[in-house]
Amino acid sequence: MKKFSIKEAVSFGFGVAKKNILFFLGVFVISILISGIGNSFQEALKEAAFFSVLASFVIWVISSLLTWDIKN
Repeated sequence: MKKFSIKEAVSFGFGVAKKNILFFLGVFVISILISGIGNSFQEALKEAAFFSVLASFVIWVISSLLTWDIKN
């Protein structure tokens, strides 16, 4: 039975991240853009509480989907 090596695991993780750096950067940029757009909508709709709550919900759903996709 092979023992778990933290050094090996970290090295493997960095290797995978380096190979997929463009994907990770793309997801990061898209999430920042969605967050910025959502915050802009919330500021614009501050007067209308219902629309502000709706915008928050939509942003939460999109963020959750992005996060879920990354985890799986």
